[in-house]
Amino acid sequence: MSSASTGRRITREELRGSFSAEKAAHDGLLSSRFYRQISFFVTPWFMNAGISANTVTGLAILICIAMPPVALLLGSHAYLGVAAFCLAYLVLDCVDGNIARVSGSSSQMGQYLDSTAGKLYAITRTVALGIVAGYELPAVGMGGWLAVSLAAALLFVWGRESRQYFKITTGGAADHFVAGSGRFKDIVLAFTELIPLGLLVLGPARLAWLVFVALCAFYTALFAYSQVRIIRKLQS
Repeated sequence: MSSASTGRRITREELRGSFSAEKAAHDGLLSSRFYRQISFFVTPWFMNAGISANTVTGLAILICIAMPPVALLLGSHAYLGVAAFCLAYLVLDCVDGNIARVSGSSSQMGQYLDSTAGKLYAITRTVALGIVAGYELPAVGMGGWLAVSLAAALLFVWGRESRQYFKITTGGAADHFVAGSGRFKDIVLAFTELIPLGLLVLGPARLAWLVFVALCAFYTALFAYSQVRIIRKLQS
């Protein structure tokens, strides 16, 4: 039930109070200290306007879809657009969870939409970063950069589905196993949540392509490491 339908206005203090330490443990370091904090300022506006968690997730999906076309349109300033869209997505990803938690509207449909948005964001973000690299290093050719970005996105999706398959078939905690002694989710979030900052720092010097190269290398290493550990475990 939305706050608009009950006449009760949601405050930032109420949102912060509802965000337990257990929930905070699922956030990455940058998310908990930056994106989540921004979401506490934004969420009351959505809730007091009667906007549901699923609608916010739908908006996040639209942002993901729009990211590559916007990058193409912005030319040499593409890094600014991609940074802004990444930031908007990461904040909205916190907002929909805030709304679902406070309003008690969490559902299987919401979880499905959130999962879909996360996968789509990883793919379109990679493609958009490939476009940024194409503008900064035109000698390689935009087609070449896009081919690399699609290959990297494929490795990300393939690796993620492999880990999910492992989790389903073994009933174990796939994320923890694949990462070894560390927390897999923390490793991924710590890297990917830095992307908007990396673009803003490196973009003015036309070095945002380094962010794309680093992301592609990260996806490749993560995929290879995941496959080796999963295959070894399944053979044992």
